[in-house]
Amino acid sequence: MKAKIIVGVLSGVAAGVILGILFAPHKGSKTRRLIAEKGGELTEELKNKFHQFGDFISEKLDSTKGVYSQFIRMGKSKA
Repeated sequence: MKAKIIVGVLSGVAAGVILGILFAPHKGSKTRRLIAEKGGELTEELKNKFHQFGDFISEKLDSTKGVYSQFIRMGKSKA
């Protein structure tokens, strides 16, 4: 389900970029510069989101390890 959403969003972005280029009110050089700037901004946003996701997964993994360790200790103390 999430993959379909991601593909849909990326398709929408691509279509928007193409239409924006076709109907751009600026000269080609200025349009290319604007596209490069936006591309850089989007790249930074994606990097930040990726790092946030990695941090989230890392936190969940650490939390799960902690709970697992507690269960192990409880089991050993009762054995």
